[in-house]
Amino acid sequence: MKIRILTSLAFIAFCHCQMFGQYYFHQFPVSGEVVSVEEKKETKGWFKPKVKVVSVYENGKIKSTQEFAGKKKVNEVIYEYNSADRKVTIKEKKENQDLKTKNINYFDDKDRLVKSEYYDLDRVQTPILIQDDFIYNEKDKVLSYKRTNIPLDGPSSSYDDAQKIITNFEIEYLSEHQSKEIGSASFPNGRLQESMIEYDPSRNSAVCTSSNYYLIKKNGERPIYFRKGDWIEESLVEVNGEKILVHQSIVKHKYVFDKQGNPVEIYKLNQKGEAQLLATRTIEYK
Repeated sequence: MKIRILTSLAFIAFCHCQMFGQYYFHQFPVSGEVVSVEEKKETKGWFKPKVKVVSVYENGKIKSTQEFAGKKKVNEVIYEYNSADRKVTIKEKKENQDLKTKNINYFDDKDRLVKSEYYDLDRVQTPILIQDDFIYNEKDKVLSYKRTNIPLDGPSSSYDDAQKIITNFEIEYLSEHQSKEIGSASFPNGRLQESMIEYDPSRNSAVCTSSNYYLIKKNGERPIYFRKGDWIEESLVEVNGEKILVHQSIVKHKYVFDKQGNPVEIYKLNQKGEAQLLATRTIEYK
């Protein structure tokens, strides 16, 4: 079954090395004048330690990211730049544990991303996600790329094409602050993903809505990979001539930016649009 993925994006900037807890692209990369970013996350409960994430930059490039719970360092990400091979290796590890994940990003002579590989070293020594086949326009903006997800329980050396989930993305730039991304994929499990970013220049903020769509079986059974968002909306869609119930699992966040265009406040929005503060960021500039 072939499912279309439609993603409308505004104020999107593709960035290959400004990430923590997500890989390859970040919607809101920081500017090149940043020295450090300290993000303090809101925590509930008297006995939960305060959580903060500290990122250090050098000459416009991120060098490391460390996460602390109270005074204890619990996670670290290191960025290694190899100019000779034109690649960046990003390694993540938990404190007092071996290396957990690794990204290797490859670039061309114009510093454009041409391939990304994501490894989960707890399970396998070969990539579980690959992004490649990047095509750029005359302004070096991404026009299209391919993402290949390889199941962890697949063979470690030679993957059967039937085990892969391949998504092809195309990006259309509508204006300076708006772009539209359309992807198509073959999903044997019947799942659709959608993200939308709406930028409000008058308030110097943006709202990001992430949705996962799941086809629900006639007996009401949900897929085993079902992830519950902050709320669920239901609808009926026609698949191969049959009406099927779809659960749309939704998560919505709001970002507030400083004068340099870097996010300094992050909120979660509920179904009514009410905001809950998730994190604040202190940014040091040159």
